[in-house]
Amino acid sequence: MGDLALVHPRETFSIELEKPLIGTRRGRIDVWFNLTTADQREWRCAIELKFFKKANQREPNNRYEVFKDIARLEGCKDVADLGFMLVGTDHLHYIEQTSYSPDTQDFDFRHGSQYKAGTLMEYRTPKPHGPPIVLQGDYDFNWADAAYDLRYMLLEVTPTCEWL
Repeated sequence: MGDLALVHPRETFSIELEKPLIGTRRGRIDVWFNLTTADQREWRCAIELKFFKKANQREPNNRYEVFKDIARLEGCKDVADLGFMLVGTDHLHYIEQTSYSPDTQDFDFRHGSQYKAGTLMEYRTPKPHGPPIVLQGDYDFNWADAAYDLRYMLLEVTPTCEWL
């Protein structure tokens, strides 16, 4: 698909899977691509992907991991101009659960929920799944239907800083 965007022989499109990010504990970006125009302008995009199966039984850890990936996307301004978080699931608990446990309720991306920039999210169990997370942007979480009783959420994330 990237090749279809090329209109000049000197334009290039590249894609990298599991792109390592330089720096302490930055991890990897699931999908990264780069379009370079004939005049050497670059357009870079980072995408994080998650798919949660109902049979997995890792919820609420999975909810934490989504916010961790959003934070990674926000912190990759040095390698991306635009980011996306794509989450798919066959488990309605992520989408329309009435409420979550007070210990993990901060990590909420149910349909219609919102996150306000700067809000501290903590995992309040005796053994937290990870450190607290604070995001830089405001987010509205909306889910859509897909085939075979699957649902997905596509969230645009603007990289706002280099990894802190």
